[in-house]
Amino acid sequence: MNENIKTKAEVLHPREILAAATTHIITAVCAFIAARAPVMNLFAPFGIAFAAGMPTPYILTAGLGAAAGYFVPISEGSGFRYFAALFAVCTIRLLLGKIEGFEKKSFLFALISLASSLVTSLATIAGGSFSFAHAIIEAVLVASGCFFVHRCVSAYGKEPTGLNSEELACTIITINILLMGLYPLSVFGISIGRILAMVLIMAVARYSKSSGGAIAGCTTAFFIMLCGGDVSSAAIIFAVGGLLCGVFGALSKIVLAASFVVWCLIGAFFIAKDGAVFLLLSESA
Repeated sequence: MNENIKTKAEVLHPREILAAATTHIITAVCAFIAARAPVMNLFAPFGIAFAAGMPTPYILTAGLGAAAGYFVPISEGSGFRYFAALFAVCTIRLLLGKIEGFEKKSFLFALISLASSLVTSLATIAGGSFSFAHAIIEAVLVASGCFFVHRCVSAYGKEPTGLNSEELACTIITINILLMGLYPLSVFGISIGRILAMVLIMAVARYSKSSGGAIAGCTTAFFIMLCGGDVSSAAIIFAVGGLLCGVFGALSKIVLAASFVVWCLIGAFFIAKDGAVFLLLSESA
């Protein structure tokens, strides 16, 4: 038995160990960022969703990263329910992870996360602004996010041009979930998350042409609106910008980038409100 253990240990190359450690670190960081993504200043469902959507070998790493993100609450609700839901998701996933074919069932992943979020939310409701309706909405967001994250992770390793339409949409949605956690991060009022969202839209439009640009623009606009606040003008600009990138995606990179920047400049002056003009101009530049 000792010889077998030694043989297996010798098979592990230092590069493989480093690659595995790097993957776990990236998983934890992404889960942390997802947990910091606010939804209407009431929910923070995507840390649970990200952890629930990861493969079983990474479930504990993702759970710890999300727990670290939830350590300082970013929403008005009780932060305890997120720790309880994370514990429930990780426990159930570890118990069911050895079942053959379980890892391929995105719907089951979503169902587990839905039940964990809903039950823990209902059990921890203690008056205040968080109600039964809020618990249902948050559980649906958790389940939806889990489904898209799992589909995205399942497509990992493929070339961007090799993704089908469903895999591309799930990948874009997962990236936008992570970008939501970066929207509050700003330098002199300029959102780092929105700048990266612009880069995402142009990159997707470049590789996937009109369909990818449209999906990226509309999806990014939706997640910007989920953040809450007065962001309707930015959402419109991103949605139409994605459509334009899709139109010009077949041309050169310069034309694609120029079309998006020009539209952002037009939108900043004619669509955005006075307080948002300078910020949108700075981010698009």
